Amino acid sequence: MACVTIPGLRYRDFSRSFHYREECRNVPLEGAIEVTNACNLSCRHCYIRDNDTRGELSYTQWRRIIDEIVEEGCLWLTFTGGEPLLRKDFLDIYLYAKRKGLLLVLFTNATLIDRKIAEFLAEYRPFFLEISLYGMSEDVYKSVSGSPEAYYRMKEALALLRERNVLFKLKSVLTKDTIAQIPQMKAFAKGLGLEFRFDLLINPRIDGGKEPCEVRVSPEEGVALEMSDSETAYYMEKDYFGLTQEVNPGLLFPCSAGKNSFNIDSKGRLSICNMVRHINCDLTMMSFKEGWQSFPEILSRKAALNSRCASCNLDSFCNRCPGWAMMEYRDEGALVEYACEVTRAREQVILERRRGNGNKSKEKLYQAELKGSNLDS
Repeated sequence: MACVTIPGLRYRDFSRSFHYREECRNVPLEGAIEVTNACNLSCRHCYIRDNDTRGELSYTQWRRIIDEIVEEGCLWLTFTGGEPLLRKDFLDIYLYAKRKGLLLVLFTNATLIDRKIAEFLAEYRPFFLEISLYGMSEDVYKSVSGSPEAYYRMKEALALLRERNVLFKLKSVLTKDTIAQIPQMKAFAKGLGLEFRFDLLINPRIDGGKEPCEVRVSPEEGVALEMSDSETAYYMEKDYFGLTQEVNPGLLFPCSAGKNSFNIDSKGRLSICNMVRHINCDLTMMSFKEGWQSFPEILSRKAALNSRCASCNLDSFCNRCPGWAMMEYRDEGALVEYACEVTRAREQVILERRRGNGNKSKEKLYQAELKGSNLDS
């Protein structure tokens, strides 16, 4: 008798299917908390760039919130900032969440990881550790982050983590400074056996500052580099060919934000995601449960779209985001030209790939894969 085999499934596919299935239950499966606004770098692309730590929640307040999100069913929790490791009590907050059974994700620039922190992460391993990489040379790192030492501190941190077999991923942001070194970063990660990804979507600052927009690359350049990665192209084509259903058509928030996810900033303001900060609940004045229960009303708001978005056939494939529009134009319904151009560029590359290398068969493969997984049913 042949052994029973369990079909393989990428974590990304599992996570998508699981979240899609659980949306109707309105459970806060995953969240992000920004433990501090402070950062030791001054990255040109950063959408926060606010080192004012006045009013940030205390360790005791974060403990209370962690207790409450666990009570409501949270499984995954991301620690971000700013730079989380700048908080003197961050390891205490992390350890408290770890002992509550949460699957922890840590976003860091790694420049503050010393031997002590590396030992800590080896003992209390995160579910995911994602490290920002801003180049493969001192000059580029300095241009991006404003720090002449950051490049060497990052490399020392990676060595400390690898010595202790702490798994991590590398990620970057595509800017005018980093674009020439993205292939080197990818090769560097591959040489270490690490995952690597980059993001080309850069937003204005949350205070409305447009400085990050100045380092955006052209949509065509960014998408060409993005789609040269086989896994990125795979999921992009999968979305484009309709396997990711349109979510919340006709509503202001077309994505899945707030269905199973949330964001809490350093001062305790709960929102449906880190982009939509102008609608929030103050968790210093109410419980997480009370704030979470306000989300359905927020998510039921109807869209008042501009005519171009309303008539666009790519709406379900687009990066249309009221939070982004608010940061860029102070208008939830505005069309973000850069996001629109990126979406159009992605469509063009996808269609060219389909015509050029027989992606018709790939589309059929996606359909067969979806039917066979049994996770979306």
